[in-house]
Amino acid sequence: MEKDHKQFIEKMFLKHSAQSIADKLQIKVWKVRHYAYSIGLKKQINKYWNSDEILILKSEYKYKGDTEIAEMLGRTKKQIEKKRKYLNLKRTTNQIRKIRGRNNVIYEHGFQKGHIPPSLRKEGEIWQRKKDKNFFTKQNGIVYKLSRWVWLSSGRKLKKGYMIVHKNKDLSNNNISNLEQIKPSENIRRNTIHRYPKELKEVIFLSSKLKRHGSKK
Repeated sequence: MEKDHKQFIEKMFLKHSAQSIADKLQIKVWKVRHYAYSIGLKKQINKYWNSDEILILKSEYKYKGDTEIAEMLGRTKKQIEKKRKYLNLKRTTNQIRKIRGRNNVIYEHGFQKGHIPPSLRKEGEIWQRKKDKNFFTKQNGIVYKLSRWVWLSSGRKLKKGYMIVHKNKDLSNNNISNLEQIKPSENIRRNTIHRYPKELKEVIFLSSKLKRHGSKK
């Protein structure tokens, strides 16, 4: 197997199906699985779902594709599909059309036009992903969200189950002073609160303020 094929499998195996990787590389699917298993890559098929993950799935499935949600939760696309079916979370034809239109997906298995595999990115390179405007960087052969890399390289630790967000929602401002770590459920709340009536927003704001004040005592 060619070296660039091996690198591609190493980066993509836990995020995409073996079949989609095989189609992309134009090789047999058993070769993808055989190499992945030989280097210890195994998908967490029986990983339990916690309440935050289920909340994120229920909140996002109408607006984001399974591949996007899988990246958010650190799961495989297949796991997202199975859990959606189990919870009976079905998208309407219009919702599917909007998701595909926003992501500009033209390949059946989730790879986009102009997509450059992480294995082909240069060490230290920084780039922006078109579909969600997030910035990424390749450091020591590993691809990180730029915000996460800035946080970790500053010597700070990331709590288990937390994520890094931008305080002012400007994804291009990755200064450490503009970053903070929060739970995914809190991120969902922040991103959906703007849909609520003004009176309800004020109640939620005051409730959060009281909780923060109480936790400091």
